Amino acid sequence: MDETPTGWTSSMHIFSRYVSSERSVKDECCLSPTLSAATIVHSTELSIEYEDGDVILRTDDTDFRVHKTVLRLASPFFRSLFTLPQPPSTPEEIPIIPMEEDAEVLHTLISIIYPIRYKLIIDNLGFATRLLRAADKLEIECAIDLIRDSITPLLESVPNPLRAWALAKYMGHEVGEKAAVLRYIKCESSALLRERFTELGYVNALDYFDLVLKRQDALREAETAINKTVWGCSKCGGCPAWRSHYDNAIAGLNPFNDCVASDDLFSLAASASGCALCVDSVRKRNSLATTKTPSSLRAQLRTILSKYSS
Repeated sequence: MDETPTGWTSSMHIFSRYVSSERSVKDECCLSPTLSAATIVHSTELSIEYEDGDVILRTDDTDFRVHKTVLRLASPFFRSLFTLPQPPSTPEEIPIIPMEEDAEVLHTLISIIYPIRYKLIIDNLGFATRLLRAADKLEIECAIDLIRDSITPLLESVPNPLRAWALAKYMGHEVGEKAAVLRYIKCESSALLRERFTELGYVNALDYFDLVLKRQDALREAETAINKTVWGCSKCGGCPAWRSHYDNAIAGLNPFNDCVASDDLFSLAASASGCALCVDSVRKRNSLATTKTPSSLRAQLRTILSKYSS
């Protein structure tokens, strides 16, 4: 196969230096491509070769013979690259461009930009980050939203919400980031939040600091709202008997746990108190025009959660 023309090598070196300084991201996936055999004369598991292709992208000893026109339309990066001076060549010579991206990533991006039947399937966040990095670096806008949509369920399946947040933040995935913040604020497991993982190294320390403060402020406001949701009992006097049973029941729970403001928990606390008037006051409380009710507490907690997870 022809050696890489010197002009193309130097051109790619210039662009690689420019793009690699823009952003950095890190690392596998099961792809299910369907390529049109009518237009592709050769296709191994990863390589793609169009008979009339006029440029070769080479990586990992894998060649992709494709069309400059398609690359220009899909990517301002390639559009600019193809305007750079080229070394003299004969009509038979096909330019070879060395690529930094791995073969699996290039195969996927090429399959996305070509007008062929192709379904993108990503089942691994490592591959997803490499793919998104490449799409961003090569300025293939049509691939970025598609990749991010495919990543959403993967982020939701990450057990540790803090790790999911770090990944979403790193990949610029706003929907995934917001969902992860919500999960992080509501997280019940202190052990989970103490886990150490490398993805935290991908994010800005100030962003992480702000996230921790956001959770602390949300929990503090929620606890204040819970503490204010108390009403007296004419029989008990002072602090009603139901309140101590309620406090014992929610001890150790995240204040945004669904059961904390449930009617059932208030009723159980009142029943456990043994005070008939406590039971009656809890049963009737939601029908009263007051802010100190279980239903009002639920509304307050929803507002606080929305405020800090947006």
